Amino acid sequence: MEEFLHALVTWLCAQGILPREAIVTDRGNDRNDKTYLMNLPEDVTDCYCVRQYNQRLHSIVAKDASVRYIQIIARNQNHSKALENIEAVYKFLINRPEPIEDISEDTWVIIDCQKGPVKLNEDSQGNYLYSLSFPVTTKS
Repeated sequence: MEEFLHALVTWLCAQGILPREAIVTDRGNDRNDKTYLMNLPEDVTDCYCVRQYNQRLHSIVAKDASVRYIQIIARNQNHSKALENIEAVYKFLINRPEPIEDISEDTWVIIDCQKGPVKLNEDSQGNYLYSLSFPVTTKS
């Protein structure tokens, strides 16, 4: 699962949609404007989180494909900026010219983003959170 998320984030970063993935050596303010996998750190105010929350395995018809359910969360101290950040992701996903994308050398995806951003509750620090959830068909 984590390998797929790395590939997805790397591809979205290369498209200019998400900031680079956070790494262990990021400290202090260097932790802002990054993308985190699976969980948002509590002490970072301007960031994204990409996580998989479910997976449907292949069927007999599409035995080499599965559907992964992905959630992207944008967090920011500024309400307008948090919404702007997640809307940029949404607009990119719904306006892609090709339905099938090669996100890495051996991984293809079909992203089916049909619903727009949803406002989540503010976090414990008063930051604003917006979420975008969508299924992604990919190889198993």
